Amino acid sequence: MTMPPLIEFSKVSKIYGRGEASIRALDHVDLAIREHEFVAIMGPSGSGKSTAMNILGCLDVPSAGDYLFQGISTTGFDRAQLTMLRRHMLGFVFQGFNLLPRTSAVENVELPLIYRGMPAAERHRLAKEALGLVGLGGRENHKTQELSGGQQQR
Repeated sequence: MTMPPLIEFSKVSKIYGRGEASIRALDHVDLAIREHEFVAIMGPSGSGKSTAMNILGCLDVPSAGDYLFQGISTTGFDRAQLTMLRRHMLGFVFQGFNLLPRTSAVENVELPLIYRGMPAAERHRLAKEALGLVGLGGRENHKTQELSGGQQQR
């Protein structure tokens, strides 16, 4: 028995605006990404990459079609359900680092764990562990501006 794709678009469209001012950012897109696959979404400026990523990350919803996560349709999910999916199942690496400048590296890594309601000691341990895994062990207490661009991205 095969597992359903982890992430699936079925005829997903996204239209911004109305009437003559409407822009079709995605037009009946089909996409299937299975667990452990590595996928790159590439294309020229204006081709719908950011729109697709915003829908994949539950930051936006399709105008038409269906987005399934682990075989479950997200169509009809309310804001709270989409927030829970983002909080517990999805992660983002933004092009802009979106780090808080007055906080340490470990505090920046802990932030999403705070939103999950994780106890302080556990989130601190996990954040330190994660920093170690990306070569930033020993830099946990450095402020954002004390880290190089590559270190900030990690």
